[in-house]
Amino acid sequence: MKVTAAVLLALCMNSSALALDEPMKPASVVVSKIVQKEIFDTLSYPARVNPKINTTLLSESDGVVTSILAPLGKKVSRGQTILTITHTDPVYQYAPVRVVSPVNGVVSGLDVSKGSQVAHGQKVGTVTDPKQLKLLVEVPAQDLPMMQEGMVGEFKIPGNETPLSVKVRGISPAVDPGTGTAACEVEILPAQNLPTVIQGLVGQVSFKTQVRLGILLPDHVVNYKGKDPYVRAVENGKTKRYFVKLGTKQRGEVEILSGLPQESVVIQRTSRFVAEGEDVVVQDGQEGAEAKK
Repeated sequence: MKVTAAVLLALCMNSSALALDEPMKPASVVVSKIVQKEIFDTLSYPARVNPKINTTLLSESDGVVTSILAPLGKKVSRGQTILTITHTDPVYQYAPVRVVSPVNGVVSGLDVSKGSQVAHGQKVGTVTDPKQLKLLVEVPAQDLPMMQEGMVGEFKIPGNETPLSVKVRGISPAVDPGTGTAACEVEILPAQNLPTVIQGLVGQVSFKTQVRLGILLPDHVVNYKGKDPYVRAVENGKTKRYFVKLGTKQRGEVEILSGLPQESVVIQRTSRFVAEGEDVVVQDGQEGAEAKK
């Protein structure tokens, strides 16, 4: 049986007509039901661990160091002799002068050795208490209005996954013109395990500011018509567009300040382009199940 060109053309036209008559299947969408949650801005700065007690030992006489009774790292009590200094006057014999610790602590520094010549008022060592520590932070001038005494935050140390709770103890009212920062003293709250916190360690301290309830959505959910941002939602099985006002953006999310009704079901992903008012099918899954509750 021969099929002419005219017959083939007719068959193709009929097939195309049938295809055009077939209705387009509704697009599949993945959605999530928006909920308000705690939103905050973060202030984060490097912080150095310093001792609360850091006493400088000074020589009270000219002379020579004749003995060191408390070497580096030695625990000492208040009034305990650290070293002795003997005056070298060739005519008169002076009793050795004792350099004593004014506090309980540990000898953390010795600037002299036995036989060293020292002068009156010269620094010879330091005594600190490794169990009483604080953090020193330099806060940029523009952040000072947001920093307050008593603010609670976290201190993270390299190699330690568990952050330590800290609190702002005091903030200097003066800004260093050289650095543009003000000194801030932060205390480590008690009743915490501090095995890795030692003097001189540097970590990161962070504080929450402007804590509030709000709506956060992933950046990719926000679309734009010109310069106007909008979010697509599903209502009664159809798409609906809401123009919104955006807030701060951080960590791949953006705050929605206004324009989106409470408990809206926002479209996260679609199988194809969907127009305003188009019928859609919500996919089964965690996000879809949440939206159907």
